[in-house]
Amino acid sequence: MSVGQEQDVNDLMNVRAELTQERDKLLNDITQLRRDLDNSAFKQNDLEKQIQESNEQIASLQEKITQTKNDNAKEAKKREQLELELKTSKQNLDLRNAEFKAQT
Repeated sequence: MSVGQEQDVNDLMNVRAELTQERDKLLNDITQLRRDLDNSAFKQNDLEKQIQESNEQIASLQEKITQTKNDNAKEAKKREQLELELKTSKQNLDLRNAEFKAQT
């Protein structure tokens, strides 16, 4: 083999070694990126689950708030009715007392 051919073979072997090294680095990068992607997908799924649970809790709390408002409105209406009945009864009592005093 001539000196030129030997140099070409050495150059090709060096290029091959560099390419092999580059390939190995890229394979490691791909492996790491896949791991990162898997971790990100896991975190995303976990966050989506938390969002769903939070939305369910919000809906439940909104339902409770609505029910409480309805209950409070009913109680306020009952209270107004009782206050009106009490006022009417008091007026009737005052009227009877006045009539009784007028008779005596």
